[in-house]
Amino acid sequence: ETLRILCFKKETGGHGDTLLGRGALELSRQWLKGSFQEKTLSMNEISLVLSMRHIPADKTMQRTPSRTSSAVFGVSISSCAKRESKTVPMIVTACVQEVEKRGMDEVGIYRVSGVSSDLQSIKRIFDKNVRAGVSVLQDADIHSVTGVLKLYFRELPEPLFTEASYQSFIDTLKLSDEEAKTRCMPRSE
Repeated sequence: ETLRILCFKKETGGHGDTLLGRGALELSRQWLKGSFQEKTLSMNEISLVLSMRHIPADKTMQRTPSRTSSAVFGVSISSCAKRESKTVPMIVTACVQEVEKRGMDEVGIYRVSGVSSDLQSIKRIFDKNVRAGVSVLQDADIHSVTGVLKLYFRELPEPLFTEASYQSFIDTLKLSDEEAKTRCMPRSE
């Protein structure tokens, strides 16, 4: 609801930074209309001009399918598993096995990010050759392994729990009988 800004001057010679000004800008619901909003924020002797626009999540989080037939990323999970003749895609199984083998004592295992260049490199390898990707995971930093798994799920063309099955999933979770839960759990095709 409030955008707070601190403006610093980088000091030469390693003597720290000097605070030049601070300011706050109250955000408004009127800005959600879509056009750019320009605001000037005065901080001591500094004026900062901000130009911002709200973009709804459904416009920024669009999933784009892969254009490569052998790709793992950006392909539906069922297509990937079917192509590999598995019930769970190899990338998921391999990442989980690596985490179970050497990441269980790691603090924040799925919270800490891997190095972006490592993630992109592993992604390219998996998209070219799944087996090569699996072998690369064995030598990769454990946070890169979890990062690749999160990236895989993020780039699925459709979420794991689709909008169509979401309500059924919630209703199933409310059941107390475990056997009834198993029977009611939505299944992918």
